[in-house]
Amino acid sequence: MVGCVQDLLSHDEARIRAAAARDLMDVCVPLSGKQAACKADFVVPLLVRCLGDSDEDVKTNVSGALMNIAITTEGERRSRVVTWSFHPSSCDPRLFFWKPLNFNFVQ
Repeated sequence: MVGCVQDLLSHDEARIRAAAARDLMDVCVPLSGKQAACKADFVVPLLVRCLGDSDEDVKTNVSGALMNIAITTEGERRSRVVTWSFHPSSCDPRLFFWKPLNFNFVQ
């Protein structure tokens, strides 16, 4: 499953990108899914890039997937390094992950 997500998160249609992010979020709930996402080196960097998507559903689902991955020590380490490389001003990736979710609830 984790390997298929790469193409789907880069799809032209927003609803497909959002569905792929939602599926990855669901897969990463159990520990085995978190570990699979960490083993695939492209997953966290791709998700962090997708935080800049124009579609709110994509950003919300990507945030959830990153949150599920970052709960483990390995996932937190990977997300901290990748998030810092994309957003150096953010020292704590958990704060950055929640921004799209909070933005949706405030409006």
